[in-house]
Amino acid sequence: MPVPPEVAFDRYLRAHTPYPGKQDLECVSQADLRSLLSTIQRGFIEALLQEKQDVPEHVPHFPIHFDYIASETSMLVAPSEGAIMAAP
Repeated sequence: MPVPPEVAFDRYLRAHTPYPGKQDLECVSQADLRSLLSTIQRGFIEALLQEKQDVPEHVPHFPIHFDYIASETSMLVAPSEGAIMAAP
């Protein structure tokens, strides 16, 4: 049974970075911010799932998952794999 992307993301952060894992959006205290982050995440994930791979311009790549890093500091992280990860 494959590991869900959000679980793999959390495990990777815990094992290979100083961060405590992925941000649980349910723990974001400001309802409007929680809603905004969730909407952005769903939009990216839905767009990535609809990606057309049968066009000449498509470049093969690993699956992409959009999520947030748990952190006390606002930041943007671009790991060596080329993905962009943002933490609220």
